Amino acid sequence: MAKKILFFGELPPNIVHGISVSNQLNIDLLAEYFNVDIIEEKSDLQEHMKRNGAKLKNVFLYATKLMTLNKLNLYDYFYTVFSLSTFGCLKTLLNILSFRLSGKGKVILHIHRGDFKVFYQAHFINRLVTKLIFHCTYKLIVLSQNQSNEFQEFFHRGKIFVLENSLNQEYSLKEKKIGKKSFLYISNYIKEKGVFELFDVFQNQHERQLECFGSFVNNNEKKIRSYQSDFITINGFINGEEKYKKIYEADCLILPSWNEGQPMVILEAMMLGTIIITTNVGLIVEMLGEDYPFYCEPHNREDLEKCIQKFIDYTDKETLSENIRKRYQNNFSKAIHKQKLLKIFGEDVQ
Repeated sequence: MAKKILFFGELPPNIVHGISVSNQLNIDLLAEYFNVDIIEEKSDLQEHMKRNGAKLKNVFLYATKLMTLNKLNLYDYFYTVFSLSTFGCLKTLLNILSFRLSGKGKVILHIHRGDFKVFYQAHFINRLVTKLIFHCTYKLIVLSQNQSNEFQEFFHRGKIFVLENSLNQEYSLKEKKIGKKSFLYISNYIKEKGVFELFDVFQNQHERQLECFGSFVNNNEKKIRSYQSDFITINGFINGEEKYKKIYEADCLILPSWNEGQPMVILEAMMLGTIIITTNVGLIVEMLGEDYPFYCEPHNREDLEKCIQKFIDYTDKETLSENIRKRYQNNFSKAIHKQKLLKIFGEDVQ
């Protein structure tokens, strides 16, 4: 008889970002071997970073629903994401306690971001609640081998599992020819993604074209669209085959984030052989390698400008394109991801 899993977290299409997309991939793969029930956390990007009574009420409603479902079904596993904010951390603890008090199942916790240390050290409440969460956790999933070292004071090494991000849709496209003028940004329009540094660099650059796609956050659409010009094109959300087509056709993807885990859009670019200009933050260096030539400093317009010029002058773009495509296949493919995920939940797949 198949084991039962209860998942709690954000999923597309209601919420579309790297974590929700990764959640969907993992749920789809687990559902092939387990009985999976879902409590989907729904929120609005327009409420990004807001804390209000309605959100607090929803937290208790979710915890109550979780407890009720577990009493009825007695799940073997509760699978959820550790939200790295003080409010999110408290929410995670409440959900875990609700599950543990209503059955005998085990908690599998997934950390998708690369800034755990920053969060943990920021406030004593973060440290206290984190320790309580980890005390109730059976297995911890992290994004990279180096990241796993951060958690050895909390977990025995055998309870920490590395699961790199992957993609639900994979394409094998012919080798691409790479030019010098077509640049692409795909992510939510928030300052932490480095969008304003990016816009400043591309203003009045007659020989470069920047095309941008993403969701608007905190009613910032008017401000973001004010950067529309002959050189910068501002578009809304993009997904599916249209998104892959844009990434494949671009000469270069730019993601100058201040912090990241393993960005899905970088994986998509790697799969398609599109060169990336990005910051060496979070776990990006483990995705692209220490010797990758196009890292720039976060918060630094001048360094971003230099990195763009370095890309323009680079003479062996096709070789680099093929190398990052192979790196995706060898380290981040869906087949590799599936094997690792199912092993964490107790299923060996050949």
